[in-house]
Amino acid sequence: MSTAVTARNSIVHRPALTPAAITLLRQITGKSETELQNILHQAKILPTSDENYIKIVEYVRNGQEHAFGIQVVNIIQIDRNNDPEFGPVIDGSLTASEFRMILWHGTKKNFVGPILENGFAPPPDKQQMFGRGIYFADRCSKSSQYCDGTSPGTEGYLFLCDVKVGRMYKPKGAHREYRQTPHPNFDSVKCVGKFIPDWDSCKEIDGVLLPSGETKVNTRFKSFAVQYNEHCVYEPERIKAKYLVVVKFQGQKC
Repeated sequence: MSTAVTARNSIVHRPALTPAAITLLRQITGKSETELQNILHQAKILPTSDENYIKIVEYVRNGQEHAFGIQVVNIIQIDRNNDPEFGPVIDGSLTASEFRMILWHGTKKNFVGPILENGFAPPPDKQQMFGRGIYFADRCSKSSQYCDGTSPGTEGYLFLCDVKVGRMYKPKGAHREYRQTPHPNFDSVKCVGKFIPDWDSCKEIDGVLLPSGETKVNTRFKSFAVQYNEHCVYEPERIKAKYLVVVKFQGQKC
């Protein structure tokens, strides 16, 4: 693999966790303050006035495409001790293999702690659409379906990750046998959806593409295997968790 990443050494760097973030993460994960300090270099709850909070709320609002609404409750900015460090993006200076996007990964509450502690890993083989990869989406409601249900009043947990998707292989249908990208010239798999973000109105976070545009019909192709874009990476070192977004599901789009 050609991707060069480095991980932060948790022994050298003292963690910077705010009391409010510690309290909330303890409630979610059941972990102690000491355990969280060993796992995280940084954790803080974004204020509603924060520029990135506003961008993420817009990302949620424009990505509600299923039969439920999603209300943001809290956004926790996180930095795991052992996550890769991709470095800043300066003036869009990324090669094709280094291309990155901020994408959603929904999960159940009892998986939040293990993901924070161990990072992402390929799941057991359950005949997933593109095999044993780690899946992401650019529409929040698509990822929300992997939470603990979406009925009104249910709380959900979604990670927003900086994903080094690189050069994306775009199959036309399912390939449940995949264990890696099917060709050495590609870095990840993307199944193109019938409905996509409006790329002209997307934003950025720290120079990385945030595909937060309103949903529109994809007119480029005549047929699609999925309704909404689906991204799959097979190497955990391509993933850096940046935010844990706590949401509450509603009966209608909000």
